[in-house]
Amino acid sequence: MLIWLNPSRSFIRLDEHREHSPADPEVSYDIQQLEEVFIDSTTDLPLAPFTVPFHHTLTRNQSLTVILHWLETGEKHQSFRWS
Repeated sequence: MLIWLNPSRSFIRLDEHREHSPADPEVSYDIQQLEEVFIDSTTDLPLAPFTVPFHHTLTRNQSLTVILHWLETGEKHQSFRWS
């Protein structure tokens, strides 16, 4: 599980046979939405910003819910949309 945080949102990638990412069920796709910027510090390369569409992110509290559920059960939390 990889977790990226910025000041207001988070992006989680669960690597289980393929990449899965939970999304906030309260946020719908909107072409006008700005993307969230995160910094990838998981490599030895210089820190590189990357963007994620807002509707693919979670609040920090939602991230905690997803992470704790995964660690306790080994399953994806059903309250979230998963890609």
